[in-house]
This record gives sequence, structure tokens and C-alpha cells, in this order.
Amino acid sequence: MSNIKTFLILVTGFSLLVSFNSYSNTIKDQQLELKQAVETLGVAFSKADISTLESLITDNYIHINGRSGNVIDKQTWLNWNKSRQKDIATKKEVIERYQINSLQIEIFENTAFVTGIVISSGTRNAEKFKSKIRFSNVWVRSKNQWKRAAFHDSSIE
Repeated sequence: MSNIKTFLILVTGFSLLVSFNSYSNTIKDQQLELKQAVETLGVAFSKADISTLESLITDNYIHINGRSGNVIDKQTWLNWNKSRQKDIATKKEVIERYQINSLQIEIFENTAFVTGIVISSGTRNAEKFKSKIRFSNVWVRSKNQWKRAAFHDSSIE
């Protein structure tokens, strides 16, 4: 084999390796960015931080409550969180623990499927509560930001 052919094969192989590595890093970067968005939304939910919640969900957001089966739109969900915000401020609701575990993220271009477990506890109307749910979310990436488009949960305890 001539030196030119050997050189071309090496350059082509190196280019493919660099391209694959860049793609791999992009997916890892997006997964890390999405993980941070999921965690930020979790903290915002535990505090009923309306402005952060609103910034992290899509305009056509769909929230399906696993206990009731109700399908809730963005404004209804935000209004419900506004009532929680009042309860948190007056100590009617106290979140002692809100922890996201077993997070799995699968990215498909600008869409991601996220699953995990949330363990929470505290008091609500002077009564202790504990909750363990498995959730599934659809997240979309638009304008370099991940936003949650859909939520569903089910109780696992």
C-alpha cells in the first residue's frame, strides 16, 4: 500500500473517531443539562416556586395525576402550585424531604424520555405524609433549553 493510501486511511479513521467522540460528548452534555433541569424543577416544585416551574414547562404542558387520573393543563397545574405556595408560606404544608432517585434519561434528538422515583415526606394540614412515586416525563429541547412537556406518576408505596 502506498504512503498516500495509508495516510488517507489514517485520516479517515481519525476523523470518524473524532466525529463519534463529539457526538458522544454532545449526548452526555445534553443528559447532564437535562438532569440539572429535572433537579431544578424538583426543587422548585418542593418550594412551589412558580416562576421557575413556569420557565421549565412548555406552553402546551400536560400533567396526568396518577392518583386521580385527571389530565391537567399548564395553567391549572400552575394555579394548583400557587395554592401550595400559600400553604407552604403559612406552614400548612411543610416538605421535609423531596428526593429524586433512579433517574433514567433517554434522548432522541430534541426530545427526551425521563423516568425516576420521587420520595417525599412532610406534613400537610398538621398530618404527616410520606410518598413514593414513579414518574415518567417527556422533555423537549427548544432554543437551547430543556422544558418538561408531559408528566405522569403512579404511587409505588
